[in-house]
Amino acid sequence: MGAWRRLWWLTGGCMVLAVVYFSLIPSPPEADLPHWDKLNHLAAYAGLAWWFAQLGLARTPVALALLALGGAVELAQGLIPSRQAGLADMGANVLGVGLGLALAARLPNALLWLEARRA
Repeated sequence: MGAWRRLWWLTGGCMVLAVVYFSLIPSPPEADLPHWDKLNHLAAYAGLAWWFAQLGLARTPVALALLALGGAVELAQGLIPSRQAGLADMGANVLGVGLGLALAARLPNALLWLEARRA
């Protein structure tokens, strides 16, 4: 495994930890925008799906792993007094995963580009 690929995995792991952290803290950052929470879910899961798709992994396992993560986080939110689990949040996660994978299928692969430039 090359240096770029190792860095890509490490960064992806940090991104997952950041999503879990901000999903489970008692008082997440807020903005005075409509549907701010749903936009955050959409952006986070689109970013994760796009990121991991760059590794050349099969799309279905990436999607299933991210949806399992989203479901687990939603269940955990239900255990935090100041948070609540929601189907709308899970819906935004699903849309985000779909968007991220669609972008990955249509845009050039960033990781392959980095690896080719290093060669």
